[in-house]
Amino acid sequence: MILIDHFKRMASYDEWANRRVIESLEPLRTEKSQAVFKLLGHITLAPEIWLRRINSESLEGILVFQELTYDECAQRIDIYALKIHDYCSALTLEILERKITYKNFAGVEFTNTVAEILTHMFNHGTYHRGQIATLVREAGFIPAVTDHIAFTRQ
Repeated sequence: MILIDHFKRMASYDEWANRRVIESLEPLRTEKSQAVFKLLGHITLAPEIWLRRINSESLEGILVFQELTYDECAQRIDIYALKIHDYCSALTLEILERKITYKNFAGVEFTNTVAEILTHMFNHGTYHRGQIATLVREAGFIPAVTDHIAFTRQ
């Protein structure tokens, strides 16, 4: 049960961190920040890709990187958070141990457990939020603090 609670908590952390990032990007709405919104779009689209893989659903029409606007990113955060929370609420140990075979976008086949995929998905967001923080800082703005420890201190 502890592992299931961990993934539920990680879903809450990921949503919190993404919301902090989008709030911090408000000043960049009118700036030329294509790289920032391309990364944030990627963060908000990647979970859909993984959930579709887990559920053996088609990836037709999904792009790995898609340039979204500020408003589209904010909307995707809402959609993604709900889907991930719903998925994690239904987790069991059997589901976490289930092996998923899928192909990446280069057509290479892999097999991972749901637990490995969820761990990757949450780490993936953290990685790209770090890239966004660097770009925000380079643009002369203050990036959001999205460290997990800051989330746990609330």
